[in-house]
Amino acid sequence: RALEACGMKFVYDREVTAATRRPVGELQCLLVNTPGGLQTFYTEATVLFIGSSLLGPGGQDPLPPAALGKAMMIGPNMGDFEPLVTQLIEANGAVRVSDPAEFESTLDRLLADPAGRAGLGCEARRVAGAWNAALDGTVEMIVSGLARVAEIGIASCRGRV
Repeated sequence: RALEACGMKFVYDREVTAATRRPVGELQCLLVNTPGGLQTFYTEATVLFIGSSLLGPGGQDPLPPAALGKAMMIGPNMGDFEPLVTQLIEANGAVRVSDPAEFESTLDRLLADPAGRAGLGCEARRVAGAWNAALDGTVEMIVSGLARVAEIGIASCRGRV
């Protein structure tokens, strides 16, 4: 609705098929709204907006686009992802927008500022790297713990045979 209200020419990703042909410049935005479909478009995007974070109940995971070093705009509703978003914002790895008007002005500014986008992306990638390293450490600890539990379980079963 916000895109329509500001006159943005867009289509939903589900409207694009192999048979779809549009003249160059006809569209200003491809709105990716298909579960699991976002990753395909992250690598090609100039600026990303984290869906469902402006007017929705809670935004999508910003870690994948951050890991790719993409400039991101994020709305105020991020639910479970707020700790990551807070770090991204504090590190200048993303921009928080509070309403459709701020979304539009921030998008215009970012599209006109390649160096600013690159700076956001660089910091986003740095923050994502730290989060991924912490996740790797947690997974390693869980796997190691499960292996010990399995060894204890096997040893106790041997004693009963």
